[in-house]
Amino acid sequence: MSKRENILIAMLAVARTVDADIDRNIALGTLDDAVFITLRDGTIEQTDEFFNAPGSIYEFTMTPNVILVVEKGDAADVDAAMAAKIDAYVAAFEAVTDLGGLITAVRVQPANYEPKELFGADDKKGAELTIELDFWSEHSSG
Repeated sequence: MSKRENILIAMLAVARTVDADIDRNIALGTLDDAVFITLRDGTIEQTDEFFNAPGSIYEFTMTPNVILVVEKGDAADVDAAMAAKIDAYVAAFEAVTDLGGLITAVRVQPANYEPKELFGADDKKGAELTIELDFWSEHSSG
């Protein structure tokens, strides 16, 4: 299993401390409950390469994100539920140090309250919380 996959599994475990129902890469589809949450793998970018005989060490930044959708209820209830969930995820991810040596840095970005999945959806409020993770690998693929 790749280091990237191990990091995503560890991040899912952190996210499950906030909400045990979160899973990875679930399509939005039709909401059956009042809340939809998924951890998306996001992107990965090689940021540097260090030559070190006999091989190289590669530095990466990956950006998984949590997609959160709340519906049902009046606007104030939806806003309060969204704020509480975002605050809980921010606290959980900011408490991460190195995921057992898998990463070198974690940065939780401000929530984006207009995820692309919700454009045109009238009765839903959504947010996308991006987490930047830096890590090293001996493989150029991450």
